[in-house]
Amino acid sequence: MARRGTIRNTARIARELADARRARARQRRKKAEQEQAAATAAPTHHDYAEEAEAAQRAEAWPQAMALWRRAAETCRDPDLAVGYLGSAEACMRRMVDAKLAQIARDFLGMPTLNAREIANYYTIKGPLIKKALQAAYEAGLGMGQTTK
Repeated sequence: MARRGTIRNTARIARELADARRARARQRRKKAEQEQAAATAAPTHHDYAEEAEAAQRAEAWPQAMALWRRAAETCRDPDLAVGYLGSAEACMRRMVDAKLAQIARDFLGMPTLNAREIANYYTIKGPLIKKALQAAYEAGLGMGQTTK
């Protein structure tokens, strides 16, 4: 009789150990699935906004503008989305200002377009103005194609 009870206890303990191993394996699989899902989850508007801020710090205006727009598209809060679109417009203005300053330097020989820093009047010949305006027009065409 004593032997039969020992065999039953041993079998019960073996079943409990097997159940515990299976439960630990299920927990490991579930944790791995959660980690994989988190790694492959779609970026949120916060992720896009963080990347846009980093692009702005690097003065990568086209990338920042695109990321702000993407943040606005993925955001469910309308007020926050409007803010993101405002940031995208600001990036567009900065991009245009940078391009105009570059054209002024390259074609017109003006070191800056900042009114506070320009102490002199410039005499610029008509053909140079035409080249500068042509460059600005072409830049505007290029920006229109990349921002759509």
